[in-house]
Amino acid sequence: MKSEPQASPPSRSSYLISRYLVPVLAFVLGDLFFVGAALWWFQPAGLSQNRVSPPPAELAEAQFMRLATAGSFATGNQPGDRVLVIDPEGGVKLQILGLHKEVFQEQKLAYECVRLGAASCLLLKDGSLIEVQNRDTLSYWSDIYLRTQ
Repeated sequence: MKSEPQASPPSRSSYLISRYLVPVLAFVLGDLFFVGAALWWFQPAGLSQNRVSPPPAELAEAQFMRLATAGSFATGNQPGDRVLVIDPEGGVKLQILGLHKEVFQEQKLAYECVRLGAASCLLLKDGSLIEVQNRDTLSYWSDIYLRTQ
């Protein structure tokens, strides 16, 4: 009569590993996960997205650019056309004209004067750029805006 082989009792080292080391490793890895998640969640907004963030233009040049670009610029004067109203204090109103040429939708953003290579630009706080082509022409999201006032 053959007897079935019996499993040998676990060794002391495997008992210690399963009893103490595995829970400690699980605890440490869990803590690392939560610390990483907290750092990712609370990181500054500028680090979470790839944004254009060149250094600010010189103070005199920035003041000149604010004064030169102040005014109203539009893609046209028909319903659905867009208007940019730039004030020299650092604010931009993005407007869409309604059916009767009234302002249908408006968004206000702050801007900062920057230089990207040879181009002068207004960097909006949402990360988009308005390129200043000349005193009377702006380019925003590939649309051309001409000065109206």
